[in-house]
Amino acid sequence: MKATSYRADIDGLRAISALSIFAFHLGFDSFSGGFVGVDIFFVISGYLIVPKIIEGLEANDFSLARFFEKRIRRILPALLLVLLFSVVVGYFLLGPREYKEFALSALATLGFAANFFFNDRSDYFADVSHQKPFLHAWSLGVEEQFYILIPLLLIGIYKLLKWSPRKAVIIITALSFIYNLVIVRIDETNAFYLPMSRFWELGLGGLIALYTPAIKLDKFISVLVFIFGLGLIGLSLFWIDDTIRFPGEAALLPVLGSGLIILAGQTVLNPASRFLGSFPFRYLGRLSYSIYLIHWPVIVFVRLYISRPFNPTEQLLIFVFGILWAVASWHLMESYLLDRRRVCMKPLLLGVASALAIIGGTAWAISLSNGAPARMTAEALKIHEAVQAEKELPKRECETVIPFSDSLPKKYSVCSSGNQQGQHILFWGDSHSGMLIQAFNHFYGTDGNYISSTGMPDCPPIPDVETTRRKNRDICPTFVNEVMNYLDTHQVDMVVLASRWANLASTVRAPGDGGRSHTIFDLEADGKEISFKDALNRTVKEIKARGANVLIVGPVPEIQFHVPDTVIRHLKGYGNLPIVKRSEFDVRQSIVMNALTKLEKTKLVDIIYPHNLLCDQGSCEVFKNGNVLYTDDDHLSLEGARPIVDALRDEFKR
Repeated sequence: MKATSYRADIDGLRAISALSIFAFHLGFDSFSGGFVGVDIFFVISGYLIVPKIIEGLEANDFSLARFFEKRIRRILPALLLVLLFSVVVGYFLLGPREYKEFALSALATLGFAANFFFNDRSDYFADVSHQKPFLHAWSLGVEEQFYILIPLLLIGIYKLLKWSPRKAVIIITALSFIYNLVIVRIDETNAFYLPMSRFWELGLGGLIALYTPAIKLDKFISVLVFIFGLGLIGLSLFWIDDTIRFPGEAALLPVLGSGLIILAGQTVLNPASRFLGSFPFRYLGRLSYSIYLIHWPVIVFVRLYISRPFNPTEQLLIFVFGILWAVASWHLMESYLLDRRRVCMKPLLLGVASALAIIGGTAWAISLSNGAPARMTAEALKIHEAVQAEKELPKRECETVIPFSDSLPKKYSVCSSGNQQGQHILFWGDSHSGMLIQAFNHFYGTDGNYISSTGMPDCPPIPDVETTRRKNRDICPTFVNEVMNYLDTHQVDMVVLASRWANLASTVRAPGDGGRSHTIFDLEADGKEISFKDALNRTVKEIKARGANVLIVGPVPEIQFHVPDTVIRHLKGYGNLPIVKRSEFDVRQSIVMNALTKLEKTKLVDIIYPHNLLCDQGSCEVFKNGNVLYTDDDHLSLEGARPIVDALRDEFKR
């Protein structure tokens, strides 16, 4: 069987890939690794594309123009249609901040650089991903860069250096895999998005096509190979999640699994492969590209509109819409444009260039207008301007900056200002601590105290532990040790601890972003798990042993939607402002509250509970007296933080 021959089972594998991604993004908990469907796509793309380049070069008839024409026909029309859909829906649904960000992502997508764009803005697993309608285009960026770079590289190697292009593919694949293993331990976001750490997946698919067509497995062995490959994919879908470094070695599961299924399918009489290539799978596989393109914008737009997680009926309706869109796109446009006998190159290029110019020009105009705020109603515009004004307020000035060790970035230091004869109060924590020190400074300055602050995002103020959080995982323990050293060498009267505590202690996902809590490992006990209660108790005792009192700020109510954008959308006339139920806070924070109340009884610590200031017995406020109380789904605005810093001020005076 020739490597480039049509394989129905590969279309079936495409279907598994697309449906896995769809299920993961719809929020089905069991598909925690559904995002590996992209890795399956990469293997398939490499299997289909690499041999065409190599065989063309070896036969001396490879044409870059013909190669790129096929890529244009396959990729751009369906992509431009979904972009146009998103521009139109976004005009009505997105607030100015969201619309500008979307426009920039659209421009990056059209420039074949979406993966670089999102690499500079967001971890794929970060909370903000739910507000980015074209986040999924990062994978298109990787494929497009492969399609552009690899043919040019192989042509240069073959024509100029007279090297074997087959050996070049082996070298590129090996180097990419090694790079992936190294960089994933240094910068996981780069490893996830950038091409060099992903090319090995496409390269492996190409090597299977180049070196295995002559392998003929008997029927029984081919079925076993298929089952083993399917098992590896199944393991990756249900075992891998956002706590595991990825791609790294974990990506071997879906990549090798896909490769084994492709290998098994080379035996024509293999019943498992024939089943995978049967009409339902084969047909969905042909639709897979459009399913992938449309599914994420629709999920984002619907979630933005309803401002909460999906219920099962909504999940079903979104799934049906995605399939119907793909059916229409395939039969009414894609299959037609892929046929060179129906549409020759010149009119295709003219149409694609015109669409590119229109959509690109529109996105550019949206960006230049800062998200077209003129679309807003007067009330919505007022909120937008107030939010922007708060963002532009100057940060707290530091009279003294005390840096930590050279192993940490300079931004992680102690910032101090105020009356050095007054109480020395240290604010310490993650971004929740940062929002409180900013609000305290805004309303009261230092209020006669000597105020210091330090913190690191996603790094809880708990010494001698490590967590499964992705961000800052490697440097967080070092930073915490440096803070404790600061307490050893400076006279601090009070330490204010504030963090997003439920990220360390909850059986319930975060209501807005769906994030899971992370496990805490005790570095003093050879990395064994430690409970949040025990870790916090130990922290308080260690701080008090250094002569400082401890004041803990409890959990801020987390909201199931981005508050400013949802308020703006609501005031613009789209969607309701959902009621934030107090009961959901109680469930989400039950472990945290149990730990805090028990700690409070020891009299070792004072605690301020924000939910008592922001909620009643039935609900929690997010919009009051014309002011939004949050800057996103879990960080308070200045007005939202005002009652908490008032309580802090009272504690400082007491």
